[in-house]
Amino acid sequence: MKFTVLKVGKKIADQPPAREALPPNAERIEWDRDFPGLGLRLRGASTKGTWVYVRKVDGVKVKRTLGRADVIDRETARALAGGPG
Repeated sequence: MKFTVLKVGKKIADQPPAREALPPNAERIEWDRDFPGLGLRLRGASTKGTWVYVRKVDGVKVKRTLGRADVIDRETARALAGGPG
């Protein structure tokens, strides 16, 4: 399946992001303001988001999926990414 990235680099606040209608094959990542590399990935018409952590390892960008946002909260996602909760 091919995804179209609509917005990248938008920062998320303490509140969950507002659900904007995305095309079925679109993806958007809303980045945590206080934890570089941690973001909430939103895809298509799904009502659930997925926490991801992106960083560089030996110059190569690595994206790690941490878990669904309806299962783990932001503090847990930060802890899984290796930072303070």
